[in-house]
Amino acid sequence: MMKDSRFKFSITGDEIYVIRDLSIEALEKVTDSSLIDISFTVPTSEFKLARQASAIDSDEDIISIEVNRVKGFITMKQDSWELKLAESNTEEERRYIFHKKYLKNITPDEDEIHFKAYERFLLFKEN
Repeated sequence: MMKDSRFKFSITGDEIYVIRDLSIEALEKVTDSSLIDISFTVPTSEFKLARQASAIDSDEDIISIEVNRVKGFITMKQDSWELKLAESNTEEERRYIFHKKYLKNITPDEDEIHFKAYERFLLFKEN
């Protein structure tokens, strides 16, 4: 996201429809745990509620997860709604923007979903 006092511009990334092949070595390199910007855990029940809420705003395709150190919690939101997902005790403040169609790829069977946020992507894992 780019912004100054008058202008705010968000993009989801370049070539979002291109799938690239990755070797195991390249995948291990980009998912190195020392490169994690921030990690957080979201209860599955809250995530499912957020996924349902995203269907309300059918005109907007973009959804964001925000880690707010001032408020002390993690939210998932669109323009018309915001849902508190979990408490946050981090000193970091981050915003991750993505197309809401990717929410369908997260189908948790466990009680919690663990998110690891890297510079360019979010990685999620169940227990």
